[in-house]
Amino acid sequence: SFTVIPNSGSKAIAFVSPSQTVNPGLATITGTIPTQTVGVPFTVTAYAVDNYYNVEPDSATAVTITSSDGAALTSGSNLFSNGQASYTIDHRTSGNHTFTTSSALTDVVGVSYTVAPAVAGKLVFTTGSQTLASLSCAGPLTIKTQDNYSNDSSVPSLTTITMSAPPGVTLYSGAACTGPTNLYNIAANTSAQTFYFNSTAGNAITITAVTGGLTSATQAHIITPYKLANTSPSQIVQSGYCSAGAVTIKSQDSGSTDTVVLTTTAITLSGPTGTSFFTDSGCTANVGAININANTSATTYYFASALGNTITLTANSGTMVNATKTHTLIPAKLAFVSPAQTVVSGVCVSAASTVQTQSQNATATTIAASTTINLSSKP
Repeated sequence: SFTVIPNSGSKAIAFVSPSQTVNPGLATITGTIPTQTVGVPFTVTAYAVDNYYNVEPDSATAVTITSSDGAALTSGSNLFSNGQASYTIDHRTSGNHTFTTSSALTDVVGVSYTVAPAVAGKLVFTTGSQTLASLSCAGPLTIKTQDNYSNDSSVPSLTTITMSAPPGVTLYSGAACTGPTNLYNIAANTSAQTFYFNSTAGNAITITAVTGGLTSATQAHIITPYKLANTSPSQIVQSGYCSAGAVTIKSQDSGSTDTVVLTTTAITLSGPTGTSFFTDSGCTANVGAININANTSATTYYFASALGNTITLTANSGTMVNATKTHTLIPAKLAFVSPAQTVVSGVCVSAASTVQTQSQNATATTIAASTTINLSSKP
């Protein structure tokens, strides 16, 4: 009789789970590593073997095990005892994974396996927060069921999610914001559902999703202004003179609630030729545009016009609905508009002389009420 010992010239590490077997002499491992579950620790054994998978006693070699799941908890480095060492792995990420090692031994075998998610424990919005104009349609957005380690985890049966939002926010099931509803079903053996929303409310809103047995989810969104509004009353201004009061322009949602702009926003002002805009009450600082500063919702301007009668002024941001306001201009002067006549002393003139109310630029300007004109003459 004689004794055959392992071939110490070539060592390898064979990782096996309890459901696998190393077959000395056959250089094989039978069985597979079964699907593991996130959050449930399991044990694998590393063997020092020769090329024929004969176990080689080796108590001096330290082997460190590392998982491709960077979030996994492992037992780290162990010394072989009688050619083997056991390791515990507790995964945090589902999917296909492998082991890697650090040691003097090579040729790792038997290390590929699948990790399934844990049971669903929470709801999560997986699409990012939205920034959109009031009344614009947001979506599709996705709500998912996940395990407590943030892996997508299917529900075993149909699960109904109830969503809620502040007044002014409407939730929908269909694209382009059709099919208003606040109930959404996640089908059995799936983990996701989509939804849409729009809002007449401005500024920040929060949508909440709840269902029995799972931790609820919330997500904040920003609703930017829908329109500009001229919130000052129409003015009656003498042609050519500065407006008596400031004109206020505000950014608002579609429900006419003041809504802040997220970045400084230029507002272009326009009106008929002959109209000028200013930032001061003396109408000295002439401008063509004004700003609504970031995180505010209002700005002001003054105006003057050499025209007569009525003018309509417009504020335009390029993205929001324009604001307009009509103002009344009253005459700035009286003017004789009939030609001069040569008159014989004591004889009535042959034609009437006409006096006209005019704007500063000599445009005929009507008056709102009958007005007495006093006449005088000089020798």
